[in-house]
Amino acid sequence: MKRVSPKDAFVGESLPDDGEGADEAVIMTVRGGELVALVPSGTEDARLTSAATLVHGTLRLETGRLLHFEIRKGVSGASFEDESGKLGQRRQTSGAGAPARAPRTAGDVMTQSVITANPDMLVEDIAKQLAFHNISGMPVEDNSGQIVGVISEIDVIGRIGSTVSDVMTPEVISVT
Repeated sequence: MKRVSPKDAFVGESLPDDGEGADEAVIMTVRGGELVALVPSGTEDARLTSAATLVHGTLRLETGRLLHFEIRKGVSGASFEDESGKLGQRRQTSGAGAPARAPRTAGDVMTQSVITANPDMLVEDIAKQLAFHNISGMPVEDNSGQIVGVISEIDVIGRIGSTVSDVMTPEVISVT
């Protein structure tokens, strides 16, 4: 699998050039859903910056798949490589700094054909669905169609072999 620099992995905003080694990323390893190491390239472990305005790096999943990420104030994004090295991308913004728009309702912006998960589904199957449909999460419905939780990308990282009910967020708040 090829290594992709953050400058190649993300589109849109350019990353600042901090000189030699600026393309190197923060490398994280996850085992069983637990963060094992966080080592910023070119810095000492003790100098992790809690006030950083930009963090970018690569997460190597247990499957060997690479997840490249970028987190900025108000903007986050992730890209991934499949087994052939093909790069896929996701980008999300908080809307901060966006021009003011006319008020809109949830009905104006909602997704009408929602993809849902079942609590008995395997996490591996959910991860495939999230990647295939280019979505960051989905509601979890029981057999009667009642929403019993939500599952997101972060819930499935490093959780191979688990079921949706093991890792989903069960608190569901309905806004009407």
